Amino acid sequence: MGLLNDSKSQKKMSAILVRHSQKLIALSFLCGIIWFAILASDVFNNKTYFSENALLPGLVVREFNPRSSLSRLLEALKEEASAHPSYIPSAWIQGHFRQLGLDVYQNNFTVQYPFGSKPVYRGNNLYAILRAPKVASTEAIVITTPYRDYDSIHDNTLASIALMIELAQTFRKHAYWSKDIIFLVTEHENIGFQAWLDAYHDVSTSDYIMSEKLQSTSGLIQGVINLELSDFYFSHIDIKIEGLHGQLPNLDLFNLAVELCIREEIPTSFQSQFNYFPSKVLTWKSWLHNYITMSRMILLQATGLPSGGHGLFHRFGIQALTVKSIHEKRSNKDSVTLIQMGRVLEGTVRSLNNLLEKFHQSFFFYLLPSARSYVSIGLYIPPFALIALPVLIKALYLYLNIQASESNTQICPRGIFLAYAYPEIGAKGGILKPEISVKYGAIFLIFFISGFSLQSKELVAATYQFRVHLFIQGFSLLFIPLFVQIFIQLIEQFYPNSNILTGFITMSCMPPPVSSAVLLTKKVGGNEAAAVFNSALGSLLGLLITPALLYLFFNGTGDVPVWSAILQLSLTVVFPVIIGQASRKIIGHSLPKRKKLLSVIGNFLLLLIIYTTFCDTFSNHNEAFTLSTVIITTIIVVLLQFILLGLAFYMSTLFFFHFTPEDIVAILFCSTHKSLTLGFPMLKVLYSNQAQFILISFPLLVYHPMQILIGSFLVPFLQKWMQNKTKFNSKLHFV
Repeated sequence: MGLLNDSKSQKKMSAILVRHSQKLIALSFLCGIIWFAILASDVFNNKTYFSENALLPGLVVREFNPRSSLSRLLEALKEEASAHPSYIPSAWIQGHFRQLGLDVYQNNFTVQYPFGSKPVYRGNNLYAILRAPKVASTEAIVITTPYRDYDSIHDNTLASIALMIELAQTFRKHAYWSKDIIFLVTEHENIGFQAWLDAYHDVSTSDYIMSEKLQSTSGLIQGVINLELSDFYFSHIDIKIEGLHGQLPNLDLFNLAVELCIREEIPTSFQSQFNYFPSKVLTWKSWLHNYITMSRMILLQATGLPSGGHGLFHRFGIQALTVKSIHEKRSNKDSVTLIQMGRVLEGTVRSLNNLLEKFHQSFFFYLLPSARSYVSIGLYIPPFALIALPVLIKALYLYLNIQASESNTQICPRGIFLAYAYPEIGAKGGILKPEISVKYGAIFLIFFISGFSLQSKELVAATYQFRVHLFIQGFSLLFIPLFVQIFIQLIEQFYPNSNILTGFITMSCMPPPVSSAVLLTKKVGGNEAAAVFNSALGSLLGLLITPALLYLFFNGTGDVPVWSAILQLSLTVVFPVIIGQASRKIIGHSLPKRKKLLSVIGNFLLLLIIYTTFCDTFSNHNEAFTLSTVIITTIIVVLLQFILLGLAFYMSTLFFFHFTPEDIVAILFCSTHKSLTLGFPMLKVLYSNQAQFILISFPLLVYHPMQILIGSFLVPFLQKWMQNKTKFNSKLHFV
């Protein structure tokens, strides 16, 4: 406890962290990558084994042997599919399942597609239930396949449907089933799976997929095997698994499928990689093979997108995997038959039938370097922690370096919590009366302080560097708005949130900031005078150009009434700036003494505006403002900032501009940064009556702190680049 209260020790540790932060970041990241790479070797990971003894895969006697009936059934299905290529042959499939005495049902669903010329799509899922003969329908095992004909961009799955019918014929002859077996054929790939799962669990997980209620169901689903088999003969199979947030299907289910494939002499791959190196020998080839397999698995999980129907079952707590047939193009003869795959499925279903409870023994968090080895969570979490540690170190570094005045736009978390807990305080009509105090008071004072603090000398200093000023203002107020328009058109294809995308466009029209760009330029050693001049000039130009750009982009939509907005801007933005400049000439001599007080007042007023905005948002229960909105907006902001920084750096270093390294540093920060201090009140004037104002202004709220964070991260790299550039120029000048 004494160490925690020892201010000298804290100062020493802080000094060490500040002095060696870059080294600690590099060391932590490098150690994490090396540690993670070492785990790919069979010497340092573990061989897979069965934790669920009830599975008993070695004791299951596989009896499936349909001989020629399976091939005839497949040929008949192919003829039926070719005769009706535009839709699923539901009558043919239902007829065969009904002949076997199974309960057969349909699940109709519709998809409201928000894009394209056809707004509504219809689909039909078929499922047949083989009831357990001596027990109630409390548990079930599902065998699924998506219907694909010859017109599909993927391999057809007709062999999967034929195999399911033959398996049903074999299974119905036995009385040892303790669980129902459901055979499911879906339409429209993953959409059909999602529709059936929603209907089975009587929930709705999507606003665009509407599924009819199922006529009959079974009990709790214990396991799912999804089939993607395209022909009677194939070279090998590939097993696919995936999950959410690092949690995967139970490892015993994967081990069960691999073990039975090996017993049936079926070559098996995982992530398109075979297990060529099963021995515990450290060789370069075995390590590289395992590392590629494990990396592919991690990249697939990082996308968060399902690669097949099995990926949709995980959110319902159902263990699922996909078995896909592969035809080796380099091989002239396929050696594996559909009958062998049938025996694997028979053994898998019978093993799952032996389970007395849900999967719980084996691992749910793991990585697979190969099909026969695994890395548990206890082994891979430490290297991942080392890889993530640089974020914490950088955050501490910024906390210790950036003064409170430099980050004057941070939103107080307690304020947001209070806005969420007591929204009636700052909402419209509340105690603070924001429709009066904020709209006419706080915004007026902010721009009055801005006009009062703006030195007229800054507009005269560095006037002769007109090329730098023209580049910065043109890039910030013309190029960025036009570029963001194109950028948003691309993002809209993947994230069609109109209010957030509108917020990115409004953010692109904002002027450069007054403080952050100057501070970062000064820290690197760039042209501070040019940064000060352009921050002041950008603030003045922004009062005229920003509203004009917003009208240019949005006037056609009718979102902003032009003349009322011009009057409102004149009263709350332009007029207070003029008064501030006039007051400066009268009492400007006292400004140095009141500079800190004015900064505190400005920060308080800005926080008041943001606080009342959140109060109004939470009081209206804005469901569009969710955690996913925050995450996606932050990712887009970071991506956009790096693109703009790269473009600004590339364009400013072109030879015909003849900019010095100091000028380039000032250009890099001043041309890409946007002002929250001036921009947010301006948005409040223009869009305060919009119901989704928080979504429109949120990109700017994220952009400003992120530009400080990214700029601080780039400071040491720019310092090193500027030193090397200066040395090179001096040598060139000497020659």
